[in-house]
Amino acid sequence: MNSITLENCGPVKHLVIPVQPGATVLRGASDLGKSETIKAVSRLAGGREDVTCTAGEAQGFVEGFGVRLGLGKVTRRTGQLEVLAIEDGFGLGTLIDGDNLATAEAADRARIKALLRISGAKADLSRFHALLPGGKAAFERHVQAKDVQTDDPVEMAGRIKRAMEADARRLESEADTEEGKATAKRNAGDGLDLTAETDAGKLQAAHSLAVAHHARLQEQRDRAEDAVAAADEARDKLKAAGETEATSRQEALAALDKAKADREAARGSADEAKAEVARLKLELKAAEATYGQALMGLATAEDGVNAAVRTIAAIDRTASMYAGWREAIDKAAGVTWPSPEEVSKALDVVNQSRKALEQAAVIRAAKEQRDQAAKHLERAKELRMEARSVRDAGRETDAVLSAMVASPNLTVSQGRLVTFVEGRGNVFFHERSDGTRTKIACMEKLARVRALNADQLAIIPVGQRQWNDLAPAAKKELISWAVENRACILTAEVTDDPVLTAEAVTE
Repeated sequence: MNSITLENCGPVKHLVIPVQPGATVLRGASDLGKSETIKAVSRLAGGREDVTCTAGEAQGFVEGFGVRLGLGKVTRRTGQLEVLAIEDGFGLGTLIDGDNLATAEAADRARIKALLRISGAKADLSRFHALLPGGKAAFERHVQAKDVQTDDPVEMAGRIKRAMEADARRLESEADTEEGKATAKRNAGDGLDLTAETDAGKLQAAHSLAVAHHARLQEQRDRAEDAVAAADEARDKLKAAGETEATSRQEALAALDKAKADREAARGSADEAKAEVARLKLELKAAEATYGQALMGLATAEDGVNAAVRTIAAIDRTASMYAGWREAIDKAAGVTWPSPEEVSKALDVVNQSRKALEQAAVIRAAKEQRDQAAKHLERAKELRMEARSVRDAGRETDAVLSAMVASPNLTVSQGRLVTFVEGRGNVFFHERSDGTRTKIACMEKLARVRALNADQLAIIPVGQRQWNDLAPAAKKELISWAVENRACILTAEVTDDPVLTAEAVTE
């Protein structure tokens, strides 16, 4: 049997502690040094507990398994430990009591950190990449590495969970926006007959035909109105001109005949005068005068002839104008008038075709809005699915922590340590009894120690309070398990004995 020796260690003057698979129980009354002895062994095994020399003594020591802990003004640890022990950062008190932190959540964080330290798990973002389909690329779309980077795995998991939850809310907000757009666009067609013709080409052709037909009727009516107006004007002019037409023509013809006769007479007079000039030179002045007068008469006669010709031409033009008026009157008599009903119907068709074009544009826009609404709804669905996936991934950070904790007894849920209880399901570890927590903590510590080496003897210090909280059956179970796994549980019990003793227990 191996042993650990204490000399001048706190209240303990001298004590030899037997160490073998099972349990070593320190027994004695209060203030004999049981707790200080457990601390001394923990410090010998690599812990950080304060260990002091007995008051009034210059020096003391704790020695065993190849290590010596010298006590005095300073504490010196020498040698190489020949047994397995895990004390640095994994005292049972942390796992059992959660370092007595104020809240259960804080206590569980301390417990998880202790388990992760002893398992050697490091804060590594790559452990969380598989939470989302698509791995690292998908993870980085929702979580900014710079925002979650930390050396603490528990803090990293918490930051990732919060980042994913925040991004899930962002995605849900975008989905709400998309659904709002869908609702607005879906209502765009309310009150419309969406089955009506909307082909712009067909409707434009129908409208053009209606406009052309209406224009033809309008033109026909305008022509008829113009013809009637021209006929009325012609009648008025003919009526005004009819009374003087015959007289004016006869007077003009008579004037023409007289002018022609005057011209002939004047021409004859001119000839006679010319002959007289040649025959009667003596009477030159008188003949010249007569000749001049004759020429003047001839000019006057010519003017008369020209005036008569112009008058005849004017009369001929007037006659042509009268003929045009008569033709306008004749045309008006043969005009076919479109009925007011026909013109009104044609105008109605034009208006209906125009409204159809306008309505078609509205319907096409409404259909397009509804198509867009469907796209918005589909996008909203995709965003909500993505938000759900991201939120689920955030919850799965607990599974990553559980895998890092690698415990058969404890898992992480909602950032808390939980244990499975038959008939109750998962129960927060913090809510289990002190005895149950002590039992599970001892099993956890033993499992961690044994994972390092399957055969070497291990020492597991357990505080007096924690050991006393265990039911007798739980103590026996732990001792039996320690024997099977070559571990020594070092603990203490209060008795009435005035002397501190250490007893090896194997059952």
